[in-house]
Amino acid sequence: SVRSASLNEIMAFTMRHSDNSLAEEFGRLLALQVGADNSPAGAVQAVKSVLERKGITTTGLDMRNCSGLTEDSKLTALLEVQLRNLAAGSGAAAAEGMSVMGFVGTAESRLNDADEAGLIRVKTGSLGDVTSMTGNVSRLNGGALTFAVIVNNPTDFAAAKAAIDTFVAGLPKL
Repeated sequence: SVRSASLNEIMAFTMRHSDNSLAEEFGRLLALQVGADNSPAGAVQAVKSVLERKGITTTGLDMRNCSGLTEDSKLTALLEVQLRNLAAGSGAAAAEGMSVMGFVGTAESRLNDADEAGLIRVKTGSLGDVTSMTGNVSRLNGGALTFAVIVNNPTDFAAAKAAIDTFVAGLPKL
């Protein structure tokens, strides 16, 4: 017999650690599931069709693969928020797979204010010409927020990431 982590555990690991190879593999598996080609183009087609069936507009989405490692791929902050809201209601992998600012994942070291530790779950993204963060925030006075920030072509990449971190650190206080 063969034993492995559950699909939810593998998805959570993929998201938390931005494992682009596994993300591409999940896209290919989705393509096979919906009868599309087992190729980057087939995976993209499968993802777009599932998003559209879920009521997510794909306007502004230009995917080249499912790994996110192609600088020609583009999406909007609005689409990021829609995806985050969809994922938030879709189960454990979507929630547990988020990096928790100050604790785990790609945002472990990106916490500006210790008072917000554990309140902000995010997915980070960085390529040569863009840095981004999207996620969910538990507000100190109750309720939750969903946000997305994308900075294209920053002249100072480190400053852009720091500005995102500062912005996000203020969200729990809203």
